[in-house]
Amino acid sequence: MYASGDIKHVHGAVVFDRYSRIHQVIGIPAPPDFIPAIPKYEPCKRLTPWSRAGIGFCRILVEYTPAGVEDSARRLGMEMRFDGLYNARMPYLRLEDVTLYTHPQHALEQVYRQGHPQVLKTLYKIARSLEKLPIRGLGLTGSLATLTYNPLYSDIDVVVFEALDPAGLVETLGTLGRPELDTIEYVGPLRGSYRVGWRRRLVDGKRVTFVAAPREPGSMCKPLSTYWAIDPPAAKAVETKLYIPPGQPSALHYPPCAHSEEGVWIVSFEYNVALELFEGGEFRVTAEAGSKGHALYVGVRGLETGIQRV
Repeated sequence: MYASGDIKHVHGAVVFDRYSRIHQVIGIPAPPDFIPAIPKYEPCKRLTPWSRAGIGFCRILVEYTPAGVEDSARRLGMEMRFDGLYNARMPYLRLEDVTLYTHPQHALEQVYRQGHPQVLKTLYKIARSLEKLPIRGLGLTGSLATLTYNPLYSDIDVVVFEALDPAGLVETLGTLGRPELDTIEYVGPLRGSYRVGWRRRLVDGKRVTFVAAPREPGSMCKPLSTYWAIDPPAAKAVETKLYIPPGQPSALHYPPCAHSEEGVWIVSFEYNVALELFEGGEFRVTAEAGSKGHALYVGVRGLETGIQRV
């Protein structure tokens, strides 16, 4: 067990709770003594591709969407706690229920010590490609971090901490292997087509996904810089045209966040929006408005949102 002061959550960390269920941490600010985390796996007795120390784990998360997260929590009988600052039910895990916490950088260290040879070969190629970029750390999340990795089914999920040259990161990832797919089309509640080929790659025949994140949750995104400074969503959808200056580092780090020339922040809880925000330009934005008028939120539950280049 961990005392409340022992854990400083970061995006991509993985957590086992007291029932041996596996959660993946979300890199957004949270109230004291809670971790925002997506429930992903639970122990099960049937045959499954994922196991650790002889225990099988069944995947319960169907899709990485707000509705998918809520459905996973419901299947586990977990209570989604209402948070007034986010104006939504949140997948919070109490720190007192955490039995094992693995930071992405610690996960990378354990894979280097005892990883599968093919995985080590691919990780070495990735590390060599990124070695000249100014970044503040590499880590792993997903099944490699939970030690449930299955080479026939599992991806390699890489966390890049604080890419100080985000344009260089996008360019470098584009030279690694080839895209697994070019775009993802969302039909609701997030809507639109978003380019993901820059971060979803096939390297040495293995699916590799990349996410950039700050060391402090939300620290690169002013509306989410601290928990108590959040501009609460007003549960009201608005549509507007905004110009987003290109090249903002905060746009490429979770949660993707960019400041418009009109003085409004656009914040996405869906990472696949990142490249559009980073490259900037004029967009038609459909989003949940912040109560103070400082922020627009994309990728929320219960409202149709999205950004579209115009």
